[in-house]
Amino acid sequence: MSNITLRLTDEEREILNNVAHLYADKLSTAIKTILFEKIEEDYNLKIVKDFEKREKENKVELVSLSDFRKKLGV
Repeated sequence: MSNITLRLTDEEREILNNVAHLYADKLSTAIKTILFEKIEEDYNLKIVKDFEKREKENKVELVSLSDFRKKLGV
């Protein structure tokens, strides 16, 4: 496993330690959790924005579940 070094002020370290206590976890695990949650949120937001853009351009077709099943022959 590799290591990454972060330079933090005392205040930043205290904030992150407090957050780690909220997660009831070690500091490194809490930072990883927060980081990957942020990445997931940003990715989901990008997907929504892309969908909304395609929808404005009339490039989206919404299909009911029953019609979708018919298309699949189910």
